Amino acid sequence: MSKLEFDYRNLDKLADKIEKLGSDNIRKVVERSLEEQQKDIASKIRPLTPVRTRDLKEHIIDHKPVEWSGTVAKIDIGYEFPSGLKGVYLMNGTKVHGTPRVKPHKKLHDAVFGPQVKKDLTRRCEEIIEEMTR
Repeated sequence: MSKLEFDYRNLDKLADKIEKLGSDNIRKVVERSLEEQQKDIASKIRPLTPVRTRDLKEHIIDHKPVEWSGTVAKIDIGYEFPSGLKGVYLMNGTKVHGTPRVKPHKKLHDAVFGPQVKKDLTRRCEEIIEEMTR
């Protein structure tokens, strides 16, 4: 299990609209964006999860609440532990000597940790803010 963090102060170019929304509404925007991103990540990793991992698909996180710490919101993404440990080995591979040796699954890793994840989240927030300020 990993956490996706978002600090809404990163939305500098929408500062005026954010002020109009107020702190309660911006929290709703960020929560909605994180929840949508969590579902999007889950839908991306579900088909990338190999069948040989048996029950790993059942442990994909897609309905966890947003946690707040000041202006920083966090949400769980990826696989639920302890069964999700297989997902960590899939994404990162096993670099130790022994069996089985597993090469990193780059597409799976990028679906959870890739640079596009943060960009998509920021874009989602911007779209929701635009929608709410119309």
